Formats: sequence, C-alpha cells, structure tokens
Amino acid sequence: MNSVNVSFKNITLLFIIPSILGLLLALSFDPYNIPFLPILIIAFFFLKNDYIYKNYKKSLKFFFITGFIFGFSFFLTSIYWISNSISEFNEELVFLTPIPLILLPAVLALFYGAMQMFNSLHWSNSRLRVLFFTSSWIIFELLRSFLFTGFPWGLIAYTWSWSIQFVQIISVIGVYGLSFLTILCSALIGLSFIKKENFIFLILSILILILLFSYGHIRIKNYSNSYY
Repeated sequence: MNSVNVSFKNITLLFIIPSILGLLLALSFDPYNIPFLPILIIAFFFLKNDYIYKNYKKSLKFFFITGFIFGFSFFLTSIYWISNSISEFNEELVFLTPIPLILLPAVLALFYGAMQMFNSLHWSNSRLRVLFFTSSWIIFELLRSFLFTGFPWGLIAYTWSWSIQFVQIISVIGVYGLSFLTILCSALIGLSFIKKENFIFLILSILILILLFSYGHIRIKNYSNSYY
C-alpha cells in the first residue's frame, strides 16, 4: 500500500502538477490575459522545485521531467492553433498536423527540461536560489529565442500585454528585463510561503510591482506627441 502511495505521489509531482501549471500559464497570454496569473504559477513552480530538493535532493530525473512536462503542456495549449494553418493552407497537407501540434511543443519543452537540470545542479536551501532560479529562467528564454533560428514566443514579459502601464518599463530594460523582474517577484513570493520570517520578501515583491506600475503611469501621463 505504501509503494502505491509513493507511486501516486511521484505521478502527481512529475506529471499532474506540471501539466496543470503549464496549462494555467498559457491562460496568461492572448487571448485570455488573466492578470497576475503567471506570478502565482511561477511561484508554485519555484515551490515545486523546493519540494523536489527536500524529498529527492538534486535528482536530475525529477527536475528534468517536471520541466519538460510543464513546457510541453504550456506550448501544447498556447501554440496549438499553428496546426490549423496547415489545413487552411492546403487540406492535402493535413497529415503534417502532428508536427506543429505535438513535435514542436515537445522540442520547445526541452528548454524547460534543460533549465530544470541546470537548476537541479545548483539548488540549495540558500535564499540566493531565488536569484539563481530567476537567472536560469531568463537564460533559457534567451536561448530559446535565438538558437536554431529562434522561437521567441511565450516570453513571460508578454503576459503583461493586458496593462499598458506595466509594459512601459520595456523602454528601459527591454523584454527580457521585464521577464526577469516578473520571475524574480514570483520567486520571492514563493520564498515567502515557505517560512513566516520570509514575509519581507512578499513585501519586496509587491513593492517591485508597484514601482513598475508607477513608472508606467508617470511615463504615460507625461507623454506628449511631437510634430516636426
């Protein structure tokens, strides 16, 4: 009975939870744009890494599988519409549908799997894992955007497209800078859930978001058209 429970726990950790998180992350992008949802999703992703580390240590297998399933679920639900373009272009090519529908999400998911393997090598109980987690996410977003002709879709910064205020900071730090701050806030929130004394990190995350919004609001308010 105990082995059954352990097996179910592993299945939940490796497949069910990452699949749900990937699906929900897709709802953060067009056309759904659920506000602040990615921050919560990534915070839970951070907590999941902590759980794996505490129960299975630096398991490359567990880290990789959760990253791959998360990425596959995310891309499967966010770019599935690409397969529709094949039948629209030529119905005789419908047999190629599995390529963009299944193969492309699987290939792109490898970046999240590799990211998780990188995380597994350096994960620890140190609070600095917040910065490491954030940096590794951005590194693999960059790699995905430029390697093999690049696929810069589904960047975390794009989840702010619902707010003209939040995206203003892109003029200063760029798309990847906004992704970095978003993931950092998420990881800080995740860290604050672990211990009560980490509550200060929740305050810091909220402060960063307020500053981002304030900058955007001020920039829009002071914007003026120039005619030459």
